[in-house]
Amino acid sequence: MQILRISYTILICFLFLAGTPTILSNDDQRIRVKVSVSSEHDKGEIESYIKRELRSLSDVIPVNNQPYWTIHIAHVRNAIEKEVVGHSLAFTICMSANLQPYLKQEAIETLKIDFTNLDIYMEVAVYTGHEDLKKKCQKLVAYFDTEYLEATRDILTHR
Repeated sequence: MQILRISYTILICFLFLAGTPTILSNDDQRIRVKVSVSSEHDKGEIESYIKRELRSLSDVIPVNNQPYWTIHIAHVRNAIEKEVVGHSLAFTICMSANLQPYLKQEAIETLKIDFTNLDIYMEVAVYTGHEDLKKKCQKLVAYFDTEYLEATRDILTHR
C-alpha cells in the first residue's frame, strides 16, 4: 500500500510540473472538488460531512460542475443482527479533464492519459471499522488533501 501511495504522489507531482500562467478570479484559483455519494441510509449526512471538511480547507470549493477532482463514495452500514456497528466507505478519486490545461504535455503523452473519458481514476480504496461516520469522512478528506490536493496547490500557485 505504501509503494502504491508513493507512486500516486510521484505521478501527481510529475503531471503538475509545468503550467501556463493565467490571471484568474479568486473562485477560479480555488481547487474545485465534486462529491458524489451513493448510500441507502446516510447519503445526506455523508455529503454534509465531506463538503464541510472540504470547505474547511480555505483553497477548496465543493462544486457540482467543472471540478478538478471528483470523489465518488459508496457507503454501507456494517450491522450485526440489525444493530449498526460501523460503516464502510468505498471511494474512488478521479482527476478531471478540467485540469488538463495545467498539466505538462510531456507527462500526458508519456503516461498516455486519455482525457476523452473526462475522468482519470487515480485510486480506489475502502475505509471500514467501528469509527463513527463523521470521523471516517474527516479521515477521507485529510487523506485526499495530503495525497492529491497538495500537488494541485503547487501547480495552481505556480502557473
